[in-house]
Amino acid sequence: MECSSSHGSASEPHAALFFVLGYLPLREIFAAQRTCRSLRDAIAGDDLLWRGLRVEPPLSRKLTDGALIEVASRAKGRLTSLSLVDCWLITDAALRRVVDGNPCIVKINVPGCSRLTADGVVNLVHIMVDQKKEKEKKKRVVEVGINGIPGLGKEHLHALNTILAGEECSLDVQVCPKCDDVRVVTQCTRESCRATSVGQAVCRGCNFCIARCAECGGCVDGSGEDSACFHTLCLNCWLRLTKCSLCNRAVCSAHLLTHPGDLPSPFTCDDCSDPFSPPPYFDL
Repeated sequence: MECSSSHGSASEPHAALFFVLGYLPLREIFAAQRTCRSLRDAIAGDDLLWRGLRVEPPLSRKLTDGALIEVASRAKGRLTSLSLVDCWLITDAALRRVVDGNPCIVKINVPGCSRLTADGVVNLVHIMVDQKKEKEKKKRVVEVGINGIPGLGKEHLHALNTILAGEECSLDVQVCPKCDDVRVVTQCTRESCRATSVGQAVCRGCNFCIARCAECGGCVDGSGEDSACFHTLCLNCWLRLTKCSLCNRAVCSAHLLTHPGDLPSPFTCDDCSDPFSPPPYFDL
């Protein structure tokens, strides 16, 4: 179909629509592509839209190897940034194929992609660095995100640091000083903890060792406040966040982004909206 004017006749979309396409997330670009032929052709013919590819929930749960290869091909070999968040169906083979076809990639983030392997990721980064040395000496790998890859150990981290030496690359994981595992290690955001070197050392660690608020990143005493999205929240953040009208549990900002459109009023969390599960406030 063609876009229609207020009088019902076919017309070209407003020029502003083409301008905002570059600011839309992938899910919205796919939706815009289905509205009319003009937008469909504009999206299909503009490889600039696809040079920075980010797939995140809920779309990431449906992304298969074939779909990733097809979407990445729209960049026509000029993909520079690839971010796959919790894409459980993606394998090493598909990711390798995308990297081989796009030697300009300088940022790659695959957190939570549980079908990828630690050895496969190390080999992939090695290939990316070699591509830059052979074809574009001025280009360097600047960002690698691999948190949540199964089997990631110290030997893989050491290999990555060796490969990326001299690349000035940001790697999202390191060895936790408390549990000695390879995970994302963060510093507390609270001024009281950052004021002294002792406080900085005590509050530095991964989320498995130190409970942190999903909103502000500060350390949390005990188990924190109840949340409908099962994220840890501090009391200050819990007080200002949206609450479920039935169970009074708060919902963090990241979880609210998965709800398209405006939130209904009163708001009901997913657990309370499910007719087949008992409400969380019901004491069995």
